[in-house]
Amino acid sequence: MCGIFGVFSAKDSGYPLKLLRQLTTNLFILSESRGKDAAGIAAVTAQGLLIFKEPVCDSVLVKKIKYKELMNRVFGGLTANPIVILGQARLATNGQQEILQEALQ
Repeated sequence: MCGIFGVFSAKDSGYPLKLLRQLTTNLFILSESRGKDAAGIAAVTAQGLLIFKEPVCDSVLVKKIKYKELMNRVFGGLTANPIVILGQARLATNGQQEILQEALQ
């Protein structure tokens, strides 16, 4: 299984940036239960597409400086531009190998 989440905020939605930032991090950590082998986040902002991913679990990724820098770039402004964020927690599987082994027996 994998965990996927998203956050969208329209321009001048009225939601405080601090709340949206905390919501993003909380969703990220909660999605860890769906996979602990790799984590990644992508944000579409006025600055373009920002991506950060590593082969670590979500709770480790959110503590990294690069994650904090990405969050500062997304939520560092005084007003919210449209914000689109997608995150994922990946669980490595080897389902294809198991199916192949069963077929060969």
